[in-house]
Amino acid sequence: MRKIEGYICLVKDQTGSIVTEYMFGKRIDTSITFNHQNFQSNNLTTFSNLAEAQRAKRQLETRNDFGPQREVSLAIVKMFLMEEDSEVEFFKKKKRNLIVVMLDREAGITVLVGRFVDGKPGMHPLYGARLEYNGMKTISSFDYADFVASEIQRQAQCLSPIGTFHLKRL
Repeated sequence: MRKIEGYICLVKDQTGSIVTEYMFGKRIDTSITFNHQNFQSNNLTTFSNLAEAQRAKRQLETRNDFGPQREVSLAIVKMFLMEEDSEVEFFKKKKRNLIVVMLDREAGITVLVGRFVDGKPGMHPLYGARLEYNGMKTISSFDYADFVASEIQRQAQCLSPIGTFHLKRL
């Protein structure tokens, strides 16, 4: 089981009626000049301390690639991701805060998937919705998370482990 815990930056960006909340963690791509990188493209790497995250927050506040109605904040994220079939029981006991992680290693894409929320963009024809589009809403049933994972595997032909996702805004 993979454990992920640390600080991230959140950028809430509104374009028209669509609100997106991007997550940023520690930079792992050395070609990027900032100390941060999209959390879903940096192998889910968090900042290990608050000072690093605060520095990234200041950098994100000055970037021009978000709309004028943006809010930058900090959060602590704690995740567990299933890596082996023997870990299924741990996740079956969880009654909330479940996600599916869509891993397309060929394209270098990681997508954190939660539940579909009416009025928010989904992932049609896939079930569920990206956390950044659905207001960070997780899945509350292992059976549903398992269904979403199997549909992602079937339709997108990529790995889709189940995990937990806890976000505490600072």
